[in-house]
Amino acid sequence: MVVTIQIRPGKMAGAFRLYSSATGGANDTLSTTFANLDASLSATFSALITKREDTRSAIAGNWGRLSTFAELVSSATLVWPGDTSKVRAAAARQFEISVWQSIANAGC
Repeated sequence: MVVTIQIRPGKMAGAFRLYSSATGGANDTLSTTFANLDASLSATFSALITKREDTRSAIAGNWGRLSTFAELVSSATLVWPGDTSKVRAAAARQFEISVWQSIANAGC
């Protein structure tokens, strides 16, 4: 039997549960490693987004930085979206893809 799984952002945990059920729920090293990886990736991605939001707050809270930032935006040198939901979704997907590629390249 061949099982094909399309991994989407936030679906890594589901893939791990599927693996666990396919192996009879055994608490083996691979299951534990994947579970730890999922938790670590989620925490890392959340920290990355939080840093981005902290940077935005630092810019908005300082007139000199805000003035410089405004010049970059008005000259179209820098574009910063007001709604980050699409940016987050795209970044999450790319982050997950890169992790899976790293795992595949490591021979896991």
